[in-house]
Amino acid sequence: MDKLFVGIDVGSRDNAAYIMLPDGSKHSSFRVQNDLGGAQTTSKRVVSALEETGFVAVVIGIEATSIYGDSLIYFLREDGALAGTEEAEGLIGLVYMKMKDIQQLFVSSRQRPKLIEVKGIIEKIQSIYAKAFSDNGIKVEYVKLGSPVKSK
Repeated sequence: MDKLFVGIDVGSRDNAAYIMLPDGSKHSSFRVQNDLGGAQTTSKRVVSALEETGFVAVVIGIEATSIYGDSLIYFLREDGALAGTEEAEGLIGLVYMKMKDIQQLFVSSRQRPKLIEVKGIIEKIQSIYAKAFSDNGIKVEYVKLGSPVKSK
């Protein structure tokens, strides 16, 4: 069964929606205010796209930061034209993730362990403590054999 895919980027003032066909091509896109009127327009545009294409199933993905998408989710799930049709019952997928939930799925580049050459660490320690090493007769040597040693 072919499905329409709808992505909605929710903002504090307005929402940007993109309706995509199953082959990945664009059906349409639009912006609406983030209010009741905008939710109604979004629902109507999705129902219209379903009617135009002849599809009976839709997956709606909503990305929202903070609480700005809560009323849209409620409207589409409970009060919208999509929820009121028997044919659509069970054929509407609603995906809703707040940014903080999505971000927990990915480790940021700052949090990822990086490989650091041990040689660089030794050289840095030598430069920081050069005077103390010299004053105390400490000589630091390292011998590089094979590939550089790296640490996480």
